[in-house]
Amino acid sequence: MENQTRNCQNCKKDFTIEPEDLDFYKKIDVPPPTFCPQCRMIRRLCVRNERSLYKNTCQLCKKETISVYSPDKDLTIYCPECYVSDKWDPLDYGWDYDFNRSLFEQLNELFRAVPRPARNETNVVNCNYCEDCTNSKNCYLCFGAYHCDQAMYSYVPLFSKNIVDVTFGNQNEMAYEAGNCRGVYRVRFVQFADECLDSSLLLSCVGCSDCFGCINLQNKKYYIFNQPYSKKDYQEEIKKWDIGSYSILQKAQEKFKELSYSVPYRNARIINGQNCTGDLIRNAKNCKNCFGLIEGAENLKYVYIGGLSLKDSYDAWGAAEKTQLVYEVTGCGWGDRVMFTNNTHNCTSVQYSNKCFSSSDLFGCCGLKKKKYCIFNKAYSKEEYLKLRDKIIAQAKEVPYIDGRGREYRYGEFFPFEHMPVAYNEALVSEKFPISKEEAIKQCYPWFDAPKREYKITKQPSELPDHINDVPDDIAEEVIGCLHAGQCEERCTEAFKITAQELEFYRQLQVPLPRLCPNCRHFQREQRRNNIILYPGQCQCMGAQSKNQKYKNTVSHVHGQTPCAKEFQTTFEPDREEIVYCEDCYQAEVI
Repeated sequence: MENQTRNCQNCKKDFTIEPEDLDFYKKIDVPPPTFCPQCRMIRRLCVRNERSLYKNTCQLCKKETISVYSPDKDLTIYCPECYVSDKWDPLDYGWDYDFNRSLFEQLNELFRAVPRPARNETNVVNCNYCEDCTNSKNCYLCFGAYHCDQAMYSYVPLFSKNIVDVTFGNQNEMAYEAGNCRGVYRVRFVQFADECLDSSLLLSCVGCSDCFGCINLQNKKYYIFNQPYSKKDYQEEIKKWDIGSYSILQKAQEKFKELSYSVPYRNARIINGQNCTGDLIRNAKNCKNCFGLIEGAENLKYVYIGGLSLKDSYDAWGAAEKTQLVYEVTGCGWGDRVMFTNNTHNCTSVQYSNKCFSSSDLFGCCGLKKKKYCIFNKAYSKEEYLKLRDKIIAQAKEVPYIDGRGREYRYGEFFPFEHMPVAYNEALVSEKFPISKEEAIKQCYPWFDAPKREYKITKQPSELPDHINDVPDDIAEEVIGCLHAGQCEERCTEAFKITAQELEFYRQLQVPLPRLCPNCRHFQREQRRNNIILYPGQCQCMGAQSKNQKYKNTVSHVHGQTPCAKEFQTTFEPDREEIVYCEDCYQAEVI
């Protein structure tokens, strides 16, 4: 077979379907997509709100609850306690499929009628202000925590303890302002660091301890801004960089930023990845156009955040834990042949469903647990189920749902933009693909106009003590204004508070009080990571130095004094300031 060129019905750009793609679609028995890979990703990221929390009312017990759904949504919301109780039965919402209407029109009605949890949580303790947390305890304002304890303000931390402001961290402890780190301990302001301890301001370092302001170091100790020191001299010099002081921290960060533009970056952060393209991939093979994969991912394409033995799958967000043959899903663990679903775990042979658990052979269902052979929340015999399912699929291939922009949704497509349960500017998509309200409305995306906040700020960031040692205990009683004051595109909450537990953490790690609200801090970390888009690139090693002449190579490379001819795919845009090397040239320069 040869490559096929299709035109995306959303962005109107051509995209390629390769023979291996067609083999996969044939294997799971779905038609090829009519949206390009990026538009498919945007559509999946529209379904989940991961950062905005609201006060809502449980429609069963009538008590106030914290929810990822604002009160204005036309959804049936239950608090987590009522949702898992036996006070209601999702099968009571079942109905017969109407062959005179489109599949997606009926799915939208079902999903809005069946109760959904105010926030997603599984086996958690004292995590009331968190979303999508599993097997965790004592977490606060965390999103996507997995097996964590005492985590705060963090996004997708895994197997971690005592962390604050961590994004995509795995097996970390006592870490602050860390991004994409693994196995670090007592670190501050670090990115892409592995097995490092007692260090601050690190980038792309492995196995380092007692290092400050360093980039591209491996198994080093007593370095400051990439310069080696003796233990005695290090201990004396590091006193000058007491980043418990906010003013000194700012100076250190500025110096660190200057250093970051004068050293090479690897074109893709892929560690132990065989035949992989994308970024932030570790211990995987045969994964193409993927981002954020860990531990045993295999034979994947167009996956964003996944791993832990995820195999043979396409187009997924948040799929992991011994899962295989999933397609167009968000939030799927322990799954097999799961397609077109959101937050569906421990399921087999499930399609077009939402928040279903420990079930098999479901089609168009919502909120079911430990069920089998159900269609639109109505139970059937196995023979009845298979016959009706195939009949619905045939009808959904012929009868499309057509949205306000004329986009057609037939069997084989994820849920329409118009039917998303949260607004575009609430959803994860707005972090990676931000657009204006006017553009969102033009594209038929839902939009949420947040009510004006009426916080009574009692202390401005300029009034905070410079050093953490000078912060009084009663700071926990203050309402602190965010330095951005809402004048940014980072979902600024304009004000925030410091908890007593948080203050104790800052004192232990000797870091100053933050001047930004948790949302702005999250978005600042996100800006230090590249977007989930691949660009064609070429190694910028010219032989003896980098193309921009800011970096002189320390050793001779295999291509000698001639420019490196290697090309690659990278998340660095062509006009970025960073120096980007191919993997071989980068490894030659790591010390």
